[in-house]
Amino acid sequence: MSFPQLSVLLVEDSADDYAIVRDLLQGMANIAVELEWLSTYDEAYVALRNERYDVCLLNYRPLDDRPLDDRPGGHTGLELLQKLVASTPTPIILLAGNEDYAVDVAAAKAGAADYLLKGHINAPLLDRSIRYSIEHKRTNEALRISEERYRAFVGNSTEAIWCYELEKPLAVSASEEEQIEWFYRYGYLSECNEAFAVLYGFSHQREMLGTRMSDLLVRSNPDNTEYLRACIRAHYRLSGAESCEVDRHGQTRYFLNNLVGIVENGWLHRVWGTQRDITERREAEAVRA
Repeated sequence: MSFPQLSVLLVEDSADDYAIVRDLLQGMANIAVELEWLSTYDEAYVALRNERYDVCLLNYRPLDDRPLDDRPGGHTGLELLQKLVASTPTPIILLAGNEDYAVDVAAAKAGAADYLLKGHINAPLLDRSIRYSIEHKRTNEALRISEERYRAFVGNSTEAIWCYELEKPLAVSASEEEQIEWFYRYGYLSECNEAFAVLYGFSHQREMLGTRMSDLLVRSNPDNTEYLRACIRAHYRLSGAESCEVDRHGQTRYFLNNLVGIVENGWLHRVWGTQRDITERREAEAVRA
């Protein structure tokens, strides 16, 4: 992806280092850079809270208005990063004067887009780091928005929605018997909505998350074995498949399921589905019989 013009915030208390970074930015190919330079913690905090930049280059050294010799407890760029990373849309690259593994790890944990040593930076390296950081931030933002939309859809749907995850991925080449055993051994409910939980007598989905498949899909019922076998034979895509399960009170419930499995490189990771309660219909059929 190309970035013909970039808005860059440099938080740096050294005029000499500012000049070095400015020259490096000017050496980046085919990019016009609009550079803003701030030198204190408070200025940077306000700017990152209220303005949107394409990227921020943040010095690790203490950042405040006092001379370096007078600020043994002054704020650092890492502190600013930890305070702001969750609330600013700007990707932040931490700049350090000396190699420090602990700072590198702390920066990564705090959410830094990258960690660069000033003495090792050249124009191509800075160019790559900025491009990567911006693209990574945009990708994460797109994923966050997608996740919010997904949560809203699942949570607000009146249709019962579920997802069984496998603690260990299942080889789709395994035999049917091996796969059925795998489902029961490693399958658990990783996602569901309230509409699904209500069918089992719960008031909220969080009460069900983590439930083992074997606790809901009664293994002793041969119809459930056939249900799983049909799922395998249909390559993990079924519509209108009936299952016999138990609710929180131990009562038998009958459901019609539509499902699709998520297979990656020959391994099944999870199965998503929707569910409709047909218990009353099945009980009425049993009375008529």
